[in-house]
Amino acid sequence: MNREEVKEQAERVLRELAEHLGEIELEETYNVIQVEGLREDAAPEVDPEFVEAALSIAPRRDERYYVAEAGAWV
Repeated sequence: MNREEVKEQAERVLRELAEHLGEIELEETYNVIQVEGLREDAAPEVDPEFVEAALSIAPRRDERYYVAEAGAWV
């Protein structure tokens, strides 16, 4: 099979696909979210073990904060 035959077959397949897609009946659906069912955001909980693990890999830190130089990586 040569390149031209492949191209013709691909075009034929695409035309047939377009015809069949045109025959499909679509129905619109809507999803409504009830606001009453959503929970309110709570205050985040801090895991002390996570904080210590994260700070342990920081190049520099000041007690519980990372110390970084803006643009030092550029």
